[in-house]
Amino acid sequence: MTKRTDIFVVGTGPSGMAAARTAKSRRPDLAVTAIRRERSYVPCALPYALGDEIPIDSYLKDEDKLLASIGIEVLEGQVEKIEPDAHALTLDDGTRWEYGKLIVATGAEPLRLPGPGSDAPNVFTVRTPADIHRIVDYRKKGMRVVVIGGGYIGIEVACMMRRAGHPVELVELMDCLMPRTLDREFCAAAREQMEGGGVAVHLGAGVERMVVGEDGLVGELVLSKGTRLGADLVVLALGVKPRLRLFEQAGIRTERDGVVVDDHMRTSAPDVFACGDCTHFHHFVTGQPAQGKLATNAIFQGKVAALNAVGEDRTFDGFINACVTDIFGLRVGAAGLREEDAAQAGIETFTGTGVSRDAYPMFEGSNPVTVKLVFNRANRQLIGGQVVGRRAVAERVDLIALAIHNRLQVEAIAKLQHCAHPLQSGVPAHNPIVMAAEDAARKLRDTKH
Repeated sequence: MTKRTDIFVVGTGPSGMAAARTAKSRRPDLAVTAIRRERSYVPCALPYALGDEIPIDSYLKDEDKLLASIGIEVLEGQVEKIEPDAHALTLDDGTRWEYGKLIVATGAEPLRLPGPGSDAPNVFTVRTPADIHRIVDYRKKGMRVVVIGGGYIGIEVACMMRRAGHPVELVELMDCLMPRTLDREFCAAAREQMEGGGVAVHLGAGVERMVVGEDGLVGELVLSKGTRLGADLVVLALGVKPRLRLFEQAGIRTERDGVVVDDHMRTSAPDVFACGDCTHFHHFVTGQPAQGKLATNAIFQGKVAALNAVGEDRTFDGFINACVTDIFGLRVGAAGLREEDAAQAGIETFTGTGVSRDAYPMFEGSNPVTVKLVFNRANRQLIGGQVVGRRAVAERVDLIALAIHNRLQVEAIAKLQHCAHPLQSGVPAHNPIVMAAEDAARKLRDTKH
């Protein structure tokens, strides 16, 4: 059986869903068909079900009625094969579909450790709602939990498992938590907050091996420093790898970390677009390939793919990777390049730091907020920033991302006209972003004299 649609979308994660909805909203006259393996969900919310912050399955999206109301046909199943030259694909039930344009958002799957133990019944990942159910069904009160990976997911899982009452140890290969997000001076604050919340942190330590007992379970982990950790439940938070099977079988160009797309989200095959975690793309500042597997990036890419698929002209400019998390009440966020990233890319920088408060100091509950800004010395443009505080961190990260995207120079940021309110900001003279820009400008002047 052969069917026909104008736009076929593979995957209904953040990117695929954004693509399908954007295409249909722009061109209601076009037939839009999407296929999914599972219900759509909010991936960033998954860890919080482990600490009873939210009910299990509250992260599931109920979009069926919405999609039907705007005329998007949703299929259940998988694509088995893409034939770009024929503008056709085959589903796992044998149905053949011909398409005008194809948007593929197959996403990514979690990485696992090599060697014995990775597939043991008490070793888990956190990528899908099914993963959460497996962990909750398995865990029992008092179980010792080891989380491997100190990025966003690893930190959030560790915090939530600790909040649920488990003894928790966190292992990170690099010598800094959130090693792709924080410069060195912020690492200590993140570690201190984790340990203050009761999580034992092991930095600069890889996992040499997982020891599997006669029961088939991992009962101990041996670290590269010789430390041995007892474990009843292990969570792997090592990052993800793109799902590339469909592209590779179709002869579409890929790299190790994703399918190659241009700034219109076009692949090497005619009328085939890709978006989200399955793509290989570049950083906004450096123009070099970079990791950017975030839901926000996926949504932007999905919209760009859809707009181009329906005949508009839209580009995705590159990853700025604005992101934020919460460590037992301390919020940590960043956008753009770290100072260390810039150095590795050959960019000479100057930086500034501003420290203010999230409310006037005479109010109870006023807490410090620290902002670091990183500028390109050659053109004085903002290329990165980090924020640590207990309130209003995400909003400041968004502002930093906007400034990076608009290539604002240090002088413009120092002139930021901002609001102030006793309960919502520091005193009028102490905006931490302005203070950081002024500090950076002063340092730049000093080095010229």
